[in-house]
Amino acid sequence: MTRPDSDAAPYEPVLEQTAQAWLVRLRGTPDAATRRAFEDWLAQRPAHAEAMPAPRRSGA
Repeated sequence: MTRPDSDAAPYEPVLEQTAQAWLVRLRGTPDAATRRAFEDWLAQRPAHAEAMPAPRRSGA
């Protein structure tokens, strides 16, 4: 479920950089469900909705 834009958190560059750093870490984890959940959450962030490529889905 996605939140409407009016309910989204305001854009804060420091938080976005932290989120990107976590995404890099999680991409290396074997826990695919955790990684996908975080990628989905990050894709819903207003600053990344257009800029971030869609998460790759694999059978794992």
